[in-house]
Amino acid sequence: MGLFLLIFDLLAVNALVSLVLAGFVRTKVLSISASFIITELLFLLWGFLAVADSKDANDILGLPLVMAAFAAPILLLASVGFVMLATRMYQERA
Repeated sequence: MGLFLLIFDLLAVNALVSLVLAGFVRTKVLSISASFIITELLFLLWGFLAVADSKDANDILGLPLVMAAFAAPILLLASVGFVMLATRMYQERA
């Protein structure tokens, strides 16, 4: 259950970042790249902060990097999908 909640939270943050960026940046490639990078950095920051609070920090220091490598394809595809959705939404309003 915890893994599904983590993935859902990642997708929710990615959706928020993608929709906001697509509203300000008009090129799709830049919006997708920036959305992916910002979400991945937030995920790494969250992971390292969680490791820093642990008493076994020396043993699990590389875990956020492994988790980020597994989450990267999910975040990349979600960034593409949410930016495409946002550009369609913003085109209909204009």
